[in-house]
Amino acid sequence: MHALTGRAPVFTAGAAPSGPVDCAVQVRAHGETVAATAELVGDELLVRLHAPLRGVARGQTAVLYRPDPGGDEVLGSATIAGSHRRQTAS
Repeated sequence: MHALTGRAPVFTAGAAPSGPVDCAVQVRAHGETVAATAELVGDELLVRLHAPLRGVARGQTAVLYRPDPGGDEVLGSATIAGSHRRQTAS
């Protein structure tokens, strides 16, 4: 999976970022984080992953973290509504 959409996004700053933001995303408790770029598109959160991620399911929570060495500052979260694979040329 190379991208996911999330519904009902919540941001710790109270308001959504004004544009795309680099972050790390985690979709399972104790799971790995993956570098990503996230942005609000309409009322959904679009998260473009910088590396593929497996085992993502609708209803899971995607948590966005600030991409710092500690990786422990939460930027926001959303409930996963869908996932998308990158199209490849035939």
